Amino acid sequence: MIETIHSPIVDESCDEWYIQDTRLCVGHSMCWWKRGGHGYGCDIRNAEVFTRAAAEKLCRTHRESHNFSMWPKSYIDGRVSHHIDAQHADRAMNEVNQPAIEAGI
Repeated sequence: MIETIHSPIVDESCDEWYIQDTRLCVGHSMCWWKRGGHGYGCDIRNAEVFTRAAAEKLCRTHRESHNFSMWPKSYIDGRVSHHIDAQHADRAMNEVNQPAIEAGI
């Protein structure tokens, strides 16, 4: 038996969309078309917001070379979670309080 995955019901008047590049994933993070066409990134705050017509055209135009999916902005924005990128955490800051912790202070 084939399991059907149901998409959320989208208000037809929705005219704000994100474009996901489904070929890319960083950990469990989805990759989005960045503002100004500056590549792809995981931070939704840097994602381009498209009209429905522009998103459909982009997906249709690049169908042969890319795997794009359109997502309603309101749907994705309701599921955002923030995380700390280990590359941006300075190990020296971790060690600042280490002597006090070891001393039981």
